[in-house]
Amino acid sequence: MISETWLHSNSSDDDEIKIDNFILYRADRASRGGGVATHVAANLVSEYVTPTVDPIHFECIFINIILHDTKHLTIGNIYRPPSAPSDSTMGILSTISSFN
Repeated sequence: MISETWLHSNSSDDDEIKIDNFILYRADRASRGGGVATHVAANLVSEYVTPTVDPIHFECIFINIILHDTKHLTIGNIYRPPSAPSDSTMGILSTISSFN
């Protein structure tokens, strides 16, 4: 997991941070700075999970890794910038709680 990637929509995965044999998931910030990225080994079954609560004042990625038919692991990569209001922590908790 990488936080503060500083990547943007014009950044190429291959040129910037791609690692062979890994799937790259990204959440870029629309403005300067921030952003998060998560690499998952390509031999694992993984999928991006969209939170039901929109993140405000922070960037995040949640990935579901399927270990078995009945066992899943959800991992999260969250970046809260120092300029975010102090109550943004509640938004992070709400986003995490939105998952089953």
